[in-house]
Amino acid sequence: ESERGDEAMQKLVTDFRIGEYTEEEGIRLVKVGNRIFRTCVFDMEKFQVGDAEELTSQTDEGSWGGEEREEGREEDLECIEDRIRKGPNNNKWEFSKQVDPVFYPFIIGKGATTKKEIEKETRTTLTIPPRGSKHDCIRISAFGKAAIVSANTRLDVIIYEAIETLGPNCFLSIPLVSPAMTATLESFKLRVMTEHTACPGLDASIFAAPSLFHLTVGMLSLYTQEAKQEACQILERIRPKVYDLLGTRTIRIHLQGLNIMSDDPSECHVVYAGVKEVGVEDRLRRVCEYVLEEFADLMPRKETERNLKLHATVMNTKLRDASRSGDRPPKGKSNRRTPLDASDLLRDYSTFDFGEVILPGLHISQRGKYDKTGYYASLASMTFP
Repeated sequence: ESERGDEAMQKLVTDFRIGEYTEEEGIRLVKVGNRIFRTCVFDMEKFQVGDAEELTSQTDEGSWGGEEREEGREEDLECIEDRIRKGPNNNKWEFSKQVDPVFYPFIIGKGATTKKEIEKETRTTLTIPPRGSKHDCIRISAFGKAAIVSANTRLDVIIYEAIETLGPNCFLSIPLVSPAMTATLESFKLRVMTEHTACPGLDASIFAAPSLFHLTVGMLSLYTQEAKQEACQILERIRPKVYDLLGTRTIRIHLQGLNIMSDDPSECHVVYAGVKEVGVEDRLRRVCEYVLEEFADLMPRKETERNLKLHATVMNTKLRDASRSGDRPPKGKSNRRTPLDASDLLRDYSTFDFGEVILPGLHISQRGKYDKTGYYASLASMTFP
């Protein structure tokens, strides 16, 4: 599995591309999605080792590589200046940047080409922890603070673009876990596996675990410590408004029937239970739309373009145990998910009643991490009335 993961990461890094950029007077403007990053590009042909002392003096006194800093560039320097320190030999400046190791391959690049390019164009040295290290800081060193700021921005550009490539690692969820729901889901699974043994693509491993059953509100990309802190702050800030939208009253939903994410039931990957709020006030939809609006800046770009689709997944082919079902692709081949033919399931369980649930609250859940109850580990959560 580790080898397959390495192959997948290598392909992501090989196909990885930074956003469009324009360059003028040594300043490169890089556009990634709706954001524009500003980086300084040094002319290496004009730079000599003897220039180091002069460059250090210039940047210490507040200039940017020989020319006065514009207002925007000054803000870039000020945002990290208090964390730039003199190195051990006191001849270079150093800055430690906390970076999730998942981004290291993107920063290094195939054959270390990306790392070398950053070092050459910004006149810095990047020290990246070796693979398997527990350290999550990249050290940027240079003769001048401005060079460190420029390299830091280059890393921010790569991280921001890589986040879109990697996809979300967290999500906003509303737990639907209860003893009654667990019994219902297990009964549903037993009935389907007993009555539809010939269903193409059906396997016991694709059913959602009762301990993880939830409503998905939206996906989040929280790979940096700053992003995680911001998400927690947003959740705390919106708490009063959420209570107002709920009218400080309990909210209950009814789960019934089956739906699919795709148009073709003969080749689908996600089957979910229909969600309907008990009552006619539509409070749940209004709350979720408000929450998504507040978290928009932390969501993958593609997610912000989609309409709200509340769903409680009961079957997902991504969960398939390939080693048991024989669906594992040959080494080096595409790891394409085997679809499920849900045609008969949609017909036979169109009115299947999963029951009613009182919604307990909203979580910022982490994909692939779990708490002692078996549910997704959360960065933060809020309870509903």
